[in-house]
Amino acid sequence: MRAFTFFYWSFLAFVIGLLVYASVFSLVPLLVLLGGIVTTLGYAAFLAIRFKRSGTWEHGRFRLRFHAILVLYIAAFWIVVSLFTNVREQHEFWARPEREAASDGRVRGYVLHYVDFPGSYERVNSTTLNRHLDDTRPSRVRMTIETTRDLGRLRAYSVESVDGIRVNDAWSGGSPPWDEIRNRAATP
Repeated sequence: MRAFTFFYWSFLAFVIGLLVYASVFSLVPLLVLLGGIVTTLGYAAFLAIRFKRSGTWEHGRFRLRFHAILVLYIAAFWIVVSLFTNVREQHEFWARPEREAASDGRVRGYVLHYVDFPGSYERVNSTTLNRHLDDTRPSRVRMTIETTRDLGRLRAYSVESVDGIRVNDAWSGGSPPWDEIRNRAATP
C-alpha cells in the first residue's frame, strides 16, 4: 500500500511539473506549483491532526474532497490567468510620413515619425499604403497600434493600420515611444 501511495504522489508531482514546464509564463507556473504544495501540505496537516485524535489514518474518507479542492484551485487559477493574459488593445497616434528610398532610388516604403514624440518612428513598406501616400501626400496620418498585455504588463506591440489601411504584415518595426505605449497599455 505504501508503494502505491508513493507512486500516487510522485505521479501527481510529475503532472504538476509538466504543467509548469509547458507554460509560457515566467513566474505564474511557480505560483501554481506553490499553491498545489501549500494545499497538499495543508491536507497532510489536517490528516495528521485527525490521526492524533482518532488514531486512524483517514485519507480514504477525505480523498475525494482533497481532489475536488485541487481541481477547483487549478481551474480558478487558470481562469484568472486566461482573463488577464493576452489582453489586446488598440491605440491611435498621429504620425508624419516620410518616404524611405534605397540607395538605388527605389522606394523601400515609408518611415512614420510620431508627431508628439520626437525621435520615435515606425517603418512600413506596403504597396497599398505607398500608393495611398504617394497619391494623397498627407502631412499627418493616423497610425493604429495594437498592444498585448500579460497580467497588466506590456508584452508586445505592432502597427495594425495607417489611415485605415491594414499594414501589420508590412510593418518592420522602429523606435516607438516606449513610455507612452506602456502608459497607454496600463490605463484602461
